[in-house]
Amino acid sequence: VGLYGLLAFTVSRRTREIGVRVALGSSTRSVVWLVAADALVLVLSGAVAGVAFAAGIGSLLARFLFGVSSFDPATFGASLAAMLIIALVAAGVPAYRASRIDPFLALRAD
Repeated sequence: VGLYGLLAFTVSRRTREIGVRVALGSSTRSVVWLVAADALVLVLSGAVAGVAFAAGIGSLLARFLFGVSSFDPATFGASLAAMLIIALVAAGVPAYRASRIDPFLALRAD
């Protein structure tokens, strides 16, 4: 929900820029990729920080819990894959709205 809200706000703030891009002949695919790239940058930077934090905390927890490994690649991979899928779904609606921006109305706004 937070990622969706942030991306929707970003698209609304960049309406004029996206309108200019569409007016100059940018394809729907490139506008969708513009929004999806923003989502991927956010998710990947958060994933890098999260994996580093989880690996550090995992080594602490391994000392206190019996039979818990400090780094489980399957768990880390599954959680990263889930985050990427959720990010793409959250970016879908703002990307669709961005691809449907009318250049004339976007340039007349403000």
